[in-house]
Amino acid sequence: MAQPARSYMLSCTVDPAKRELLADLRAAHLTHILNHQAEIVFGGVSGAADGPPETICIVVRANSAAEVDAMARADPYAQTYAEIRISEFQQRLPEKFPGQLAQVRDALVSEANE
Repeated sequence: MAQPARSYMLSCTVDPAKRELLADLRAAHLTHILNHQAEIVFGGVSGAADGPPETICIVVRANSAAEVDAMARADPYAQTYAEIRISEFQQRLPEKFPGQLAQVRDALVSEANE
């Protein structure tokens, strides 16, 4: 039986020596992202707003980390990556169920006071 889809965080560090390639690869990268839009929960970049990205982070729904790795390596931007890291991701914020964090905190405080 197939595993149910899970969330994975894909964090790709851009090699500073290869950042100049990003502009040339951008159209092909965006095509890749659009082709995987159904699996992407959200994404973004880190780095100065007026400069090239240092890290590209995307949360993806997939059946395995291997699936996410294959998607990352098929991205035209992959030739600029110094490192690709994939880990399971569990959303905490914004809360899926309003008040959930306060309930957990209150239970922990109550336990500590017993």
